[in-house]
Amino acid sequence: MSTDSSQAVTYRYRTDELEIGTHQFRVGLPQDTGSPLRAVGNSETSNVRRYTKPVTAEIAMDEAYRLSTYPNPVQQRASVELAVKERQDVSVRLYDLLGRRVATLHDGPLPAQELQRLQINVSATGLTSGTYFLRATGEDFAATEQITVVR
Repeated sequence: MSTDSSQAVTYRYRTDELEIGTHQFRVGLPQDTGSPLRAVGNSETSNVRRYTKPVTAEIAMDEAYRLSTYPNPVQQRASVELAVKERQDVSVRLYDLLGRRVATLHDGPLPAQELQRLQINVSATGLTSGTYFLRATGEDFAATEQITVVR
Protein backbone atom coordinates (compact mmCIF):
# COMPACT_ATOMS: atom_id res chain seq x y z
CA MET A 1 0.00 0.00 0.00
CA SER A 2 1.38 3.40 -0.95
CA THR A 3 1.28 6.32 1.53
CA ASP A 4 1.60 8.92 -1.23
CA SER A 5 -1.96 10.22 -1.72
CA SER A 6 -1.27 11.14 -5.37
CA GLN A 7 -0.87 7.46 -6.29
CA ALA A 8 -3.83 5.12 -6.71
CA VAL A 9 -3.83 2.15 -4.35
CA THR A 10 -4.60 -1.26 -5.82
CA TYR A 11 -5.81 -4.19 -3.76
CA ARG A 12 -6.18 -7.80 -4.80
CA TYR A 13 -8.25 -10.33 -2.95
CA ARG A 14 -8.88 -13.92 -3.91
CA THR A 15 -11.91 -15.77 -2.58
CA ASP A 16 -13.44 -19.20 -2.98
CA GLU A 17 -15.92 -19.75 -5.79
CA LEU A 18 -18.82 -17.33 -5.53
CA GLU A 19 -22.38 -17.89 -6.64
CA ILE A 20 -23.56 -16.36 -9.89
CA GLY A 21 -24.76 -12.79 -9.44
CA THR A 22 -23.62 -9.47 -8.02
CA HIS A 23 -21.39 -9.24 -4.95
CA GLN A 24 -19.97 -6.24 -3.09
CA PHE A 25 -16.67 -6.03 -1.25
CA ARG A 26 -15.07 -3.45 1.04
CA VAL A 27 -11.56 -3.29 2.48
CA GLY A 28 -11.02 -2.50 6.15
CA LEU A 29 -8.20 0.02 6.49
CA PRO A 30 -6.05 -0.42 9.61
CA GLN A 31 -5.44 2.30 12.21
CA ASP A 32 -1.71 2.23 11.56
CA THR A 33 -0.05 1.69 8.21
CA GLY A 34 2.20 -1.06 9.59
CA SER A 35 -0.73 -3.40 10.22
CA PRO A 36 -2.01 -5.84 7.63
CA LEU A 37 -5.32 -5.16 5.90
CA ARG A 38 -8.31 -7.01 7.27
CA ALA A 39 -11.25 -8.33 5.31
CA VAL A 40 -14.69 -7.03 6.28
CA GLY A 41 -16.47 -9.73 8.23
CA ASN A 42 -13.29 -10.93 9.89
CA SER A 43 -13.76 -11.19 13.66
CA GLU A 44 -10.45 -9.37 14.21
CA THR A 45 -11.70 -5.88 13.25
CA SER A 46 -10.55 -4.00 16.37
CA ASN A 47 -7.67 -2.46 14.41
CA VAL A 48 -9.92 -1.26 11.54
CA ARG A 49 -10.29 2.52 11.36
CA ARG A 50 -12.52 2.84 8.31
CA TYR A 51 -13.70 0.99 5.24
CA THR A 52 -13.34 1.69 1.55
CA LYS A 53 -16.38 2.31 -0.59
CA PRO A 54 -18.02 -0.91 -1.82
CA VAL A 55 -16.69 -2.39 -5.04
CA THR A 56 -19.11 -4.45 -7.11
CA ALA A 57 -18.09 -7.72 -8.74
CA GLU A 58 -20.34 -9.48 -11.23
CA ILE A 59 -20.01 -13.26 -11.51
CA ALA A 60 -21.34 -14.40 -14.88
CA MET A 61 -21.66 -17.83 -16.43
CA ASP A 62 -19.50 -18.97 -19.33
CA GLU A 63 -21.37 -22.21 -19.99
CA ALA A 64 -25.00 -22.58 -21.18
CA TYR A 65 -26.13 -24.03 -17.83
CA ARG A 66 -25.04 -25.29 -14.42
CA LEU A 67 -26.72 -28.21 -12.72
CA SER A 68 -25.83 -29.94 -9.48
CA THR A 69 -27.65 -32.17 -7.01
CA TYR A 70 -26.64 -32.85 -3.43
CA PRO A 71 -26.47 -34.87 -1.29
CA ASN A 72 -26.32 -37.93 -3.46
CA PRO A 73 -27.24 -40.53 -2.34
CA VAL A 74 -30.24 -38.89 -0.66
CA GLN A 75 -32.27 -40.11 2.30
CA GLN A 76 -34.84 -37.39 2.98
CA ARG A 77 -34.24 -34.26 0.94
CA ALA A 78 -32.01 -33.26 -1.94
CA SER A 79 -31.22 -29.81 -3.29
CA VAL A 80 -30.99 -29.17 -6.99
CA GLU A 81 -29.12 -26.05 -8.10
CA LEU A 82 -29.72 -24.84 -11.63
CA ALA A 83 -28.70 -21.71 -13.51
CA VAL A 84 -28.94 -20.80 -17.18
CA LYS A 85 -26.82 -18.34 -19.13
CA GLU A 86 -29.75 -16.96 -21.14
CA ARG A 87 -33.37 -16.59 -20.01
CA GLN A 88 -35.38 -19.56 -21.27
CA ASP A 89 -38.15 -22.02 -20.53
CA VAL A 90 -36.83 -24.97 -18.55
CA SER A 91 -38.36 -28.17 -17.28
CA VAL A 92 -36.82 -30.17 -14.45
CA ARG A 93 -38.33 -33.60 -13.96
CA LEU A 94 -37.49 -36.74 -12.02
CA TYR A 95 -37.88 -40.16 -13.66
CA ASP A 96 -37.67 -43.72 -12.34
CA LEU A 97 -35.68 -46.53 -14.02
CA LEU A 98 -38.61 -47.39 -16.28
CA GLY A 99 -38.76 -43.84 -17.62
CA ARG A 100 -41.93 -42.87 -15.75
CA ARG A 101 -42.07 -39.29 -14.52
CA VAL A 102 -42.37 -39.33 -10.74
CA ALA A 103 -42.03 -35.60 -10.03
CA THR A 104 -41.83 -32.23 -11.75
CA LEU A 105 -39.58 -29.79 -9.89
CA HIS A 106 -39.88 -26.87 -12.31
CA ASP A 107 -41.66 -26.13 -15.56
CA GLY A 108 -41.47 -22.60 -16.90
CA PRO A 109 -39.13 -19.68 -17.48
CA LEU A 110 -35.83 -19.28 -15.62
CA PRO A 111 -34.10 -15.89 -15.48
CA ALA A 112 -30.59 -15.53 -16.87
CA GLN A 113 -27.56 -15.75 -14.59
CA GLU A 114 -29.54 -16.50 -11.38
CA LEU A 115 -28.97 -19.62 -9.32
CA GLN A 116 -32.27 -21.42 -8.63
CA ARG A 117 -32.58 -23.90 -5.77
CA LEU A 118 -35.14 -26.65 -6.12
CA GLN A 119 -35.94 -29.36 -3.57
CA ILE A 120 -36.66 -33.05 -3.87
CA ASN A 121 -38.57 -34.23 -0.80
CA VAL A 122 -38.32 -38.03 -0.82
CA SER A 123 -41.25 -38.58 1.58
CA ALA A 124 -43.60 -36.11 -0.11
CA THR A 125 -43.00 -37.60 -3.56
CA GLY A 126 -43.29 -41.19 -2.28
CA LEU A 127 -39.92 -42.24 -3.66
CA THR A 128 -38.70 -45.68 -2.67
CA SER A 129 -35.07 -46.75 -2.47
CA GLY A 130 -33.49 -46.97 -5.90
CA THR A 131 -32.05 -45.09 -8.83
CA TYR A 132 -33.74 -42.09 -10.42
CA PHE A 133 -32.81 -39.68 -13.18
CA LEU A 134 -33.13 -35.92 -12.94
CA ARG A 135 -33.68 -34.44 -16.40
CA ALA A 136 -33.29 -30.69 -16.96
CA THR A 137 -34.25 -29.51 -20.45
CA GLY A 138 -34.08 -25.98 -21.78
CA GLU A 139 -34.01 -24.26 -25.14
CA ASP A 140 -30.17 -24.34 -25.17
CA PHE A 141 -29.37 -27.54 -23.29
CA ALA A 142 -30.45 -30.91 -21.96
CA ALA A 143 -28.79 -32.60 -18.99
CA THR A 144 -29.39 -35.72 -16.95
CA GLU A 145 -28.10 -36.58 -13.48
CA GLN A 146 -28.45 -39.91 -11.71
CA ILE A 147 -29.82 -39.75 -8.16
CA THR A 148 -29.82 -42.63 -5.70
CA VAL A 149 -32.44 -42.75 -2.95
CA VAL A 150 -31.64 -44.78 0.16
CA ARG A 151 -34.09 -45.29 2.98
